Amino acid sequence: MIFMWLKFFVSAGLVVFAGVKLTKYADIISDRFSISKAWVGMILLGVATSLPELTATIASAVGLNAPNLAVGNIAGSVNFNLMIIVVLDFLYRKGSITGQIQSKKTYEWSAAFYAVLSLIVVLEIFFASKARLIGIGSVSLGNILIVGIYILSSKYIFKVDSDQQAVESVRHKITKDDQVLFIKIVLGAGAVILGGIWLADVCDKIAIVTGLGRTFVGTMLLGFVTSLPEIVVSVSALRMGALDLAFGNIFGSNMFNILILSICEMTYAKGFLFENVSKAHIMMMTLSVVLTTILIAGIKKGKKKEFLGFGIDSILMIICFAIGMNFLYHLK
Repeated sequence: MIFMWLKFFVSAGLVVFAGVKLTKYADIISDRFSISKAWVGMILLGVATSLPELTATIASAVGLNAPNLAVGNIAGSVNFNLMIIVVLDFLYRKGSITGQIQSKKTYEWSAAFYAVLSLIVVLEIFFASKARLIGIGSVSLGNILIVGIYILSSKYIFKVDSDQQAVESVRHKITKDDQVLFIKIVLGAGAVILGGIWLADVCDKIAIVTGLGRTFVGTMLLGFVTSLPEIVVSVSALRMGALDLAFGNIFGSNMFNILILSICEMTYAKGFLFENVSKAHIMMMTLSVVLTTILIAGIKKGKKKEFLGFGIDSILMIICFAIGMNFLYHLK
């Protein structure tokens, strides 16, 4: 039992350490290559900080044959990622955090695409409980749509972000320092992947030993721990004054997390992934869409009333999140 928890904290520590390093590297890339921090946060950093979710999800479904732990990890992670905004709001202490960031079409479109991707997951899980899902080979139609929409949305968001920035393109010659930087990014990503694999294994053992079940442990514990890179990255970005990097990371990470479910199904050998999971995940995915909507509304509103140092949007997110977690606990 002691060894199990020791492995858990070592894995979490590895993920946190690598997350801090990746944040710094992403900020350097943004400056060197004249790429907006919002887009770097969404694509480069969003994918990098989602590597624990990727490895933990695939390890859960394929290695441990625990699809509920896998989907629970993603459902929990996207919600915890959004609640990072509340943490930033608490740490900022200079007014509502969403009132300090400029409203951008980049964020609005990211939220819209995320809502569509999440809706597909919700419908897949719902219809899977009623009838056999339609698909090609081992991949359901819903997951095929997720892959297509993710690719198209990433290209579109880059175009929108480029139009907003209106920054003159600067040709940057790759130097030895850049090569070293890319190597460091690969090593950091590798550390995050290793930590994610360990976390999936130890969380599965915790689910069995405690009797809490894979759906609950996947959502609450694994989902939270695999969100540690996003937490670390966002807090680090806040301290650097790079709010676009923090917000972009959260939106980008959540979009990529949905794509992870499609990748996971491609490696899952026991049929369509969503046919083998609990309907409790529907509630958690719907909650993430509600939280995303509140967040975008808060950003568009700008300056707003505060209570105990929190913006009204953060308070609404806390209430909705608490209600969702309470329902999940009673459904475990």
